[in-house]
Amino acid sequence: MLPERIKVGAFFLETLTTGMYEDPFHCLREYVQNSFDAISDAVNSKVLGEGEGKITISVTGSDNRQTLAIRDNGTGIRTADAVDRLVSLGSSTKKPGLHAGFRGIGRLAGIAYCSTLQFKTKSVGESIATIVNFDCSKLRGFMAPGAEARDIDQVIRQSVSITTVEEREIDHFTEVQMIGLSGLGLEFNASEKLTSYLSQYTPVDYASTFDFANGVRAYRAPTAAMGRRRKRRRRPGRRTDAW
Repeated sequence: MLPERIKVGAFFLETLTTGMYEDPFHCLREYVQNSFDAISDAVNSKVLGEGEGKITISVTGSDNRQTLAIRDNGTGIRTADAVDRLVSLGSSTKKPGLHAGFRGIGRLAGIAYCSTLQFKTKSVGESIATIVNFDCSKLRGFMAPGAEARDIDQVIRQSVSITTVEEREIDHFTEVQMIGLSGLGLEFNASEKLTSYLSQYTPVDYASTFDFANGVRAYRAPTAAMGRRRKRRRRPGRRTDAW
């Protein structure tokens, strides 16, 4: 007979982080995709008007301790759902064809590149924001060669802390902070490389000056409906209406 609980080891987490992304910058793509989806949902639910969505990417801190932050003004996550959604693995409410991301694992990508991975989120109409911190140094220790085998549920419980803070009810957002960039994550501070990467891989809409935009959208619509949505690219330096 099968056991009551199927164990999943901590090394499974390594597969979902460093094992999935050959380029460190791909983890930023995941966070921007999540922001894009949150803004799309906010527009569809009338929380935002067309063109009001905004994603801000910034690098701050000293040379010894840098932080990269990605913040959007999308729907955010309700207090009652925030912790469960942010610590779950491979669980997502997103729908292929409607959202850029849908597997529920991309938010963990930053674990490999900083000392603390922080998520802060708040839904419109609520006065409380939820903050979930992942202790990346501790998580990487659990995944180190020769480390004692531990169930992933234990690993998450020992590496995650949760707090709440008061915020204005009118605000709605999600902010990801990669605090204490380390290793390959230090490359995120190279502004030219960061700008070039984001201009190629982020899911932004076509520029208003692109004459064939409507034709491409019409051609792409049947494919998106079947859940095989293609990623959109634009050239470096080209302006769009989505930012």
